[in-house]
Amino acid sequence: MSINFILKIENIINQWLLKEEPPPDIPLSNFEALTNEMKLADVILVEGRTKIGQVIKFITQSQWSHSALYVGSLSELKNDNLRQLLIGQGIKDEKEKYVVEGLLGDGMVLSPLYSYAKDNIRVCRPRGLTSDDANAVVKHSLEQLGREYDMRQLFDLARFLFPYRILPRRWHL
Repeated sequence: MSINFILKIENIINQWLLKEEPPPDIPLSNFEALTNEMKLADVILVEGRTKIGQVIKFITQSQWSHSALYVGSLSELKNDNLRQLLIGQGIKDEKEKYVVEGLLGDGMVLSPLYSYAKDNIRVCRPRGLTSDDANAVVKHSLEQLGREYDMRQLFDLARFLFPYRILPRRWHL
């Protein structure tokens, strides 16, 4: 098999898995209020609307299928190193808020927070996280931009869909 054929099949599967359902007519959360309260290194849980999101929700028995890390805006960042990392990504708008997330087919990317304005989201904040710790977490996540999506996680989840008797014993958890 040629590599082009494999890439074409992978692209078709990714497109099918990432096809989104329309957002609900009534917002399930007050996006404006949530975004005004966010702090550096908050974790955003998203109730995804894609086919892969539905599979993840089914397997994990959770309402949430995706997560992102809030890295803030240029105006929020007091640390010059973090500001430079964002500027290095081509960010110029001082007020635009961003998240770092892993997306199937795209890998680790920087996305505007408003891309989740029509989704059901929840903000999780770790207790006792110091400003230095939050800066370190955000720095590490920004350094991961451009990495490929870790497909192993999908294969691990997919194992739950198959009955144990048809999988080799070494693949069981």
